[in-house]
Amino acid sequence: MQSRILRFMVIGVVFMPQFLFAQKRISVLLETVGVMAVQGVYLTYMSIGAAADGNSKKTYSDEMTIKLMSEFIRIAQVAKAQLKKLISTKAVVGDDVAFVRDLGITYKLLIDEATGYNDYLKNKNDKDSNVKIEKLNEYLDNYTKNRKKAWKKIRKLHGGSN
Repeated sequence: MQSRILRFMVIGVVFMPQFLFAQKRISVLLETVGVMAVQGVYLTYMSIGAAADGNSKKTYSDEMTIKLMSEFIRIAQVAKAQLKKLISTKAVVGDDVAFVRDLGITYKLLIDEATGYNDYLKNKNDKDSNVKIEKLNEYLDNYTKNRKKAWKKIRKLHGGSN
């Protein structure tokens, strides 16, 4: 019996540091991925805003802005799908699940923001003036509303204030 206890203690002493080191590495890895994920939503947010500003100042043509926004949308959709996969495979647990969900929600807001601006650009030259003003305002409201919501989420994700 004592030899079993002694063996168990030796195994514990030998493998415990490796286990603790592995836990520390995983913790650092998750923290790093989290920081980079927040950076991703922040840079997407800034890119969408810069493209919209560039278009409003006539630095970017409507066609170029639509291409840029479409690319931001596509990248955000891929990121959102990957975050969903991360949750569904249970690769994250505990508080990390809520963090990853918030990232996914933020990407959805960014997608809706860029879509709103694209819809505005695609329809602003429409000849049907009866519907035009109301619809254009709706598209711009969609852009603005989702931009504000995304900013609040991004500030929360990186621990800042609104």
